[in-house]
Amino acid sequence: MTETLSLIRVVTLLCVQQDRVLLVRKQGSAYWMLPGGKPDENEAPLKTLQREIQEELGVDVVESRWFGRFSAPAANEAGFTVQAEVYCAALTGPAQASAEIAEVCWFDLNQLESAKLAPLLREHILPALVSKRRVGWVVRPRTHQLADLNWWVSVCRCL
Repeated sequence: MTETLSLIRVVTLLCVQQDRVLLVRKQGSAYWMLPGGKPDENEAPLKTLQREIQEELGVDVVESRWFGRFSAPAANEAGFTVQAEVYCAALTGPAQASAEIAEVCWFDLNQLESAKLAPLLREHILPALVSKRRVGWVVRPRTHQLADLNWWVSVCRCL
């Protein structure tokens, strides 16, 4: 199998609120990972992010900011490498498991040692998050014209 054929490209959401990270577990998988998925043909990364989060969590994303590109062995496909374009974004409401998602959970960033995390998340994304937090990298939603203040309170922010 060539490297191109064994590469899975995805777009994922890194959502952190009050030192908790939003993770999902897909049906049939034991691993916790960031929500998101594969782009459709010729689909822009932010369109993929919006579509996948709507499908998997039933909410929209706003205030997207590119976090990085990371690669690691795929958690659920032996012999494959997953390459993720990771974005931080705010959510428009509470996330609910739908489509192929079995569970949605907020994990405390300080208590992830015992969680069964996908290699991409454990080996690359979380260390990058720790590093970026140390240098003061912050994503905060810009001012919005909001009619529903409860929505704003529930907005997920990347740090």
